[in-house]
Amino acid sequence: MVTFKGPKPAMQRREVPEGKARAIVETAKHLSDYWGSFKPSSYELAPDVVYDTSMFFSLENPSPVLGEALKGRRLIDIGAGNSNSFLSMAHLAATLGVSEYVAVDRYVDYTNAEEVMEKMINPKFPDILLRAINEDMLQFLFFQPDQSANVCMNSVDRSILASNVRLATDIYMSDIAQELMRVVPSHGVAFGLNAPALDMLPDFGFTRITEGLFKKEW
Repeated sequence: MVTFKGPKPAMQRREVPEGKARAIVETAKHLSDYWGSFKPSSYELAPDVVYDTSMFFSLENPSPVLGEALKGRRLIDIGAGNSNSFLSMAHLAATLGVSEYVAVDRYVDYTNAEEVMEKMINPKFPDILLRAINEDMLQFLFFQPDQSANVCMNSVDRSILASNVRLATDIYMSDIAQELMRVVPSHGVAFGLNAPALDMLPDFGFTRITEGLFKKEW
């Protein structure tokens, strides 16, 4: 099997005060209780797999802003979903020269997801580091270092971020937008479709380049 050359480096996580960390974990848990435990999943390696990124952006003609921002940088895919979704995004990331792709999802079991990505992506793109993390998206972003990665999210709306208290959902999405402001590097991007948290980004200083594509100009 062709994989990323050498052992994978440890995932970087920033240090934060214990009380603040505990608060963000509790916030994440409250919103995640709607779906409950992981959905059982199995990732079969179909020989005729089709990487469909049309739901995100055209691979044949991606926005120049997207390509310039992603090349040589990390990309975190929060709410990455099942294999159809994360394999398509991983392929897009590899094609655009991303150095590391991280799929993050709380609800889909990623036990063998990294192995699947490596088998499908690394033979053609051996230099991209591929990861799959089971963790709440807000919690994961919270522990990422400042200006460390571009971020994408797709189909993460109120039906996914469900709560009995609508205000709690709105606060959760606002918290995600604030973390994106911190995590996305200077002149980096956050992008995706059907993700209300992204639509909040202009309030945090991002520039809307096109539908679903926001650039951090400072």
